[in-house]
Amino acid sequence: MALVLMLAAGLLSAAPSSFAIAAEPDAATFELMLPRRAAADEAVWAQVRVGALPRGAEVTVETADGARLGSVSPFGLRSAQQGASYTIPLPAGAIVDGRVQLRLQVTQASAAARAPTPSEVEGVSLIFVPVTK
Repeated sequence: MALVLMLAAGLLSAAPSSFAIAAEPDAATFELMLPRRAAADEAVWAQVRVGALPRGAEVTVETADGARLGSVSPFGLRSAQQGASYTIPLPAGAIVDGRVQLRLQVTQASAAARAPTPSEVEGVSLIFVPVTK
């Protein structure tokens, strides 16, 4: 059974967004809502805030149907201990009815993929990024 927890998140444009976290043994699913449609000169990216990760671990980010979008892998002692925010571009097809579903997993060479803990992934939000077309 998945645990669902409602949280609030902010966007770069300062408009609020809400998302749900569904935790499964091997992944956490985040559902984020856009407060508005992206303008013609904007793209939507995911911003993943990570805390400390085990040595050699990375957080993979996928769409709900399993298409890999990218990964977060802090390098260096300082970033691995303090955490940081990472941005990942989203394909237009990842946005359905103003919502984005993302699956996050922690992977390590020596262990099976698993859901991140709240201290490993501190938050996920959507941001609008200016683009030139």
